Amino acid sequence: MEPQKIESPEDLEALRAQYRIAADWHEPDEHDIYGILHGTSLGTAGFWPRESEQERRDKITELYVTLQHEGQPIAYVNIALLLQWACQRGADLASRDGA
Repeated sequence: MEPQKIESPEDLEALRAQYRIAADWHEPDEHDIYGILHGTSLGTAGFWPRESEQERRDKITELYVTLQHEGQPIAYVNIALLLQWACQRGADLASRDGA
C-alpha cells in the first residue's frame, strides 16, 4: 500500500483511528507506530516527501515525518502543518473558553 500524504487534521484523525492509536497520540509505539524525520526547511509549500534520494540530496526538503507501522511506511506528515494545526486547535479552545 502506498503511504498516505497527511494534508489535514481529518486525514491524521482517520490514520489514528485506523491504527487504534489513543486520541491524544499517547504512546503510538505501543501500536508499532514509529517515525523517521526528513528534511531541513520548516515550511508548508508542499515540497514533501521527495520522490527520490537524489531529490533529497539536491534540494531543500521541508521537514516531515515518515510514519511506519511494522517497519513499513504508512504516511507522511509535514512538521510545519502539525504546528499550524496545534496552534489552530489552541486558538479554537481559547475562543470557546472565552479567553
